[in-house]
Amino acid sequence: MEPHPSPAGPGEEKLKDPAQFIPLEGSRLAEALDGEDLLYLLPGLPEIEQEVILRRNGLGDFDKETIDRVGQQIGYSREWARQLENSALRRLRGLVEEKRRPK
Repeated sequence: MEPHPSPAGPGEEKLKDPAQFIPLEGSRLAEALDGEDLLYLLPGLPEIEQEVILRRNGLGDFDKETIDRVGQQIGYSREWARQLENSALRRLRGLVEEKRRPK
């Protein structure tokens, strides 16, 4: 069985374990995804929002971090990091709805 494609760009290391991208049940991210696979939706977000989601939820190569720490790591204030997280969650919900819309 082939691993899922990685959100990594060209030339970057590909994901070896798709389980690294499964959010905790009951988290805001899991609710936004509503059972959909984050790995396939993540590329639909701007890079900065991808990083916020991964860091905030401890996915991929990141440990779970507070919103304060995420802001420090990406070079933004806590409030801006919070807004980026909220924007990413809204976008993910939209991507889920779009994917499920009949064609």
